[in-house]
Amino acid sequence: MCRGARDLIGARYAILGVRHKNGRESAHFASWGFEPEAAGPFDPRDLAAGVLGSVMHERTTRRFLNPSGDPVRLGFPGSCPPFTSGLVAPIVSLHQSYGWILLIDKLGAEAFSDEDEHLLGIHAAQAGRIYENGSLYLAMKHSAEQLQIANETLEQRVESRTAQLREIIGGLESFNRTVSHDLRGPLGGIAGASRKAAEYLGSGQAERAAQMLELIAKSAERTEHLVNALLALARVSETDLHRQRVDTQALVRDVVDQLPQPAGRPPVPVVIGELPEVDADPTLLRQVFVNLIGNALKFASAGSSPQVEVGATLEQGRTVFFVRDNGVGFSSAQAERLFQPFQRLHGARYEGFGLGLSIVKRIVERHQGRIWAEGRPGQGASFHFSVTR
Repeated sequence: MCRGARDLIGARYAILGVRHKNGRESAHFASWGFEPEAAGPFDPRDLAAGVLGSVMHERTTRRFLNPSGDPVRLGFPGSCPPFTSGLVAPIVSLHQSYGWILLIDKLGAEAFSDEDEHLLGIHAAQAGRIYENGSLYLAMKHSAEQLQIANETLEQRVESRTAQLREIIGGLESFNRTVSHDLRGPLGGIAGASRKAAEYLGSGQAERAAQMLELIAKSAERTEHLVNALLALARVSETDLHRQRVDTQALVRDVVDQLPQPAGRPPVPVVIGELPEVDADPTLLRQVFVNLIGNALKFASAGSSPQVEVGATLEQGRTVFFVRDNGVGFSSAQAERLFQPFQRLHGARYEGFGLGLSIVKRIVERHQGRIWAEGRPGQGASFHFSVTR
């Protein structure tokens, strides 16, 4: 965190202070840019004291000029190194303040800028969310251990509970990795492109500045799409289920008409078989077909004769829908990973964040149904799901 902030904005030193999230009132401090013997230790009481404490509690970012170089004159602790310019931002989540990050002495300038203040605020806020997710992971891991001990004699219950907790922990681990990569990457790109755009504008290179602004827009759009996907995944579990009789034939035809075809390739034909009516939440059921048919169009489009098929069968008195394509497919060993959050079997070759099938799985399970996938590499894939009538 310190290294990233210092490199991103350009500062001589970076110091970070946060509360421990393990139930203790102690604090943790880290720094970057110091020689080991020059980094004076902070006292845990310094975390919430003086100017630094007010920044944390008020959740505001501040800049400082200090011509004398004495940090104590501005209310900073005596262990803080001398500085002539400073910038401090709170490390926060949506509901809590955990600490702050302090940048000392702007490189190549007398003071930090408005842009520096804005970027450090974003960087610190993102760190707060990652920090909170890490603490949730530790809490869930601890709960899993306690449940296993408490229910040793109830084997079936232990297996079920452990499976649920492992899925939650795995999701949190994937979430932390994805947020740190997919959000930090675009934010860093926005910062770098912003500085370049400013340089080009200053030197009269309007065309190059426009190119940088386009990069900024694309990075911001990718970040927005990821946030929207995460919100959609969360809302699936929170939204009330409103079951009613759904004409799936009409619903699927409307979905196919509304879905965009892959750009730069001929349209992929979609064959729709006879689909029965079912009792389901029409909004959530539409989201299932949007994700499954959208994926099928995406992965089939690279083939020489792409085709997508949507149909239904009756198995043991239950309607089972399927969406089938003749695209890139996948191996049977990969099938179990498909419905886990952030799993992208084909990497960056295809757009997406690996959340669509996780959303589909949660919707189907909320309808007391099940979903599974079948496929072979290079020979397409088919997804099957059921909902109770």
